[in-house]
Amino acid sequence: MTRTVADTVDSILERVEEQVDDPDLAFDVRTARQLVVLLGEELDLAHEAIDDADIDEGLREDLRELGYLD
Repeated sequence: MTRTVADTVDSILERVEEQVDDPDLAFDVRTARQLVVLLGEELDLAHEAIDDADIDEGLREDLRELGYLD
């Protein structure tokens, strides 16, 4: 399984959450983790839309070079 940036950020936040004793801060960290998951899902949808789009191969290669496509 490929680890994404969102997965890495979530793992970091998970470790922080385990060490936080303040309930308010723990809530904030859990909320941040949920938002990271949401952003990862939105990014996946965007990648799928680009993959399904009728895009010129030159533009597709430019998007790959810029890091927008795998």
